[in-house]
Formats: sequence, structure tokens, C-alpha cells
Amino acid sequence: MDGGRFRPGAAQLILSGSALAVFLCIHVKQFRFGELAVPGDIHTLARATLSDRKMAGGYCVAVVALGVHLWKGWGSVVIALRLGPEHTANARFIGRLVVRTLPHAGPWQRSC
Repeated sequence: MDGGRFRPGAAQLILSGSALAVFLCIHVKQFRFGELAVPGDIHTLARATLSDRKMAGGYCVAVVALGVHLWKGWGSVVIALRLGPEHTANARFIGRLVVRTLPHAGPWQRSC
């Protein structure tokens, strides 16, 4: 603990984590319990869901929240691992490289 002081980095992790929890609940509700016209046709369900501008926007916001969460969280993990100074910069670089590739890893890259 750090004596109850307000830490902006921790607050960002709490907010982005909360946004991701809400998103995951909506996502699971839609894709696990959603109506499939043809059993197993998840592609059609995904296209129908993401054709709604509000839902597509929500997914874009979720990708941003995930990026913020991973960026800040990875920095905290690197500190907590107490790697030697010779490994800290490389570990931070690798984690941030992964986070930077996130927006290019899915079908949303054209819609966000």
C-alpha cells in the first residue's frame, strides 16, 4: 500500500478494467447467447452485430480501453517483476510492441 494516496495510474487501470468488464458481459451476452440463424454461423452474427453503428463504436471504445489497460498494466508488471536494469527496457519494449499491434490484429481495423 502506499498510505491511501491517490495514484492516477492505478485509477486508469481501475477505469479501463471496469470498462472491459462491462464490455465482456455485453460481448458474451451477444455472442454466446445471441440468436444464430444457422447453428454455428458466428460470422453472420458478428456482421449483424457490428453493422449497428453504436455496437461498432462500442467495440472500438473497448479496443482503446484494452490498449490503455495493457499499456499501463504492462508497465506495472515490469516494475513488479524487479528485473535487472539490463532487462527492464527490453521487457517494457516487448510489451508495448504487442499493445501497439493490437488495433491491427482484427477486423475492426477498417471500422475504427
